[in-house]
This record gives sequence, C-alpha cells and structure tokens, in this order.
Amino acid sequence: MQYLYHGSCNKLSIENKLLCHKQWNRSSSKIVSGVFATTSIEKAKYFGIVNCISANIAGSRRRLDGKKIYMEDLSNVIKPKFYIYLVDSTGFELDEGNEYICHNDVKILDVKEFDLVKMLDSEGWEIYKIPNLDKRLPINKQIDQMTEFINSGQASRVNIAALLDKK
Repeated sequence: MQYLYHGSCNKLSIENKLLCHKQWNRSSSKIVSGVFATTSIEKAKYFGIVNCISANIAGSRRRLDGKKIYMEDLSNVIKPKFYIYLVDSTGFELDEGNEYICHNDVKILDVKEFDLVKMLDSEGWEIYKIPNLDKRLPINKQIDQMTEFINSGQASRVNIAALLDKK
C-alpha cells in the first residue's frame, strides 16, 4: 500500500473522510472536483500552513521556495493549528503539477496535528508578504512580477505569532 499526505487547517478524525469538493487546479488551470494529496510531507505542510494563513482570494499567487512561502493574500484571521492526513493512494491519479487527485471522498488512515507557530519556528519555515500583483497581466507575467518583487527585496517577512497574539 502506498501512502499520500493531505494538509489542511480543518480538523477531522480518523472516522471522517476527506470530502471531494470543487477547487482550482493550478496544473490544469481549471476548476475540478477532487481531493488533492502529495507524496511529500513537506509539501503537505506547505498546504496546511497556507490554509491557516491565506485569505483564499481568487487569482492570488503563492510560491514555495524551500521553506520560504511567498504570498499576496494573508488572512485577517490566522488559524493556530493545521493537520496532515495520511491516506491510501488507491484511486488517486498523478496530475501535471506532480500532485495527486482523487475524484471521490477519501478515507483518513491517520492524522497529525501541528501547532502553526511552533512548527514554523522549530522547522525553519518563513512567511513573506509580497505586494499585490497586477491582475491585468497574463499569469506568466504575474509570476515574473512576483519574482521581481522577491529579488528586489519587496517581500516582507511576516511574524505569524504576532498576528495570532492580536486576536
């Protein structure tokens, strides 16, 4: 049996399933109905972290560079915990973005809870806010613009612990 990981800020127990729902698939540039998972626990952590801190604004861009996350859409409400779900790979297919998708609900085999701030600190993850990108540009030009913002020092590091303390 092969296993995959799914990162989320939603708490579910082993008795639950990850439910198939409509979401944007970056690889196909389409809305698809499915459950996404990855072979990498680090990438699952990335998705869990982003789910905790993102405002989920349609069209906003994010980038993972090692353990640095660059994003333009930080939420006003930061969720303090996230979860990594272990699932069986049966029924998943590899998409163009090297992620796996299943078009059915998925049984949870195991779940691990992470304290967002402790995990960021102990594992060396960093969050950076970039200026808003020009949405009039084609996607490839927005990605170039993001790279320019990062390379020119316009990405500012975000202290997630301080944002949580403001609650």
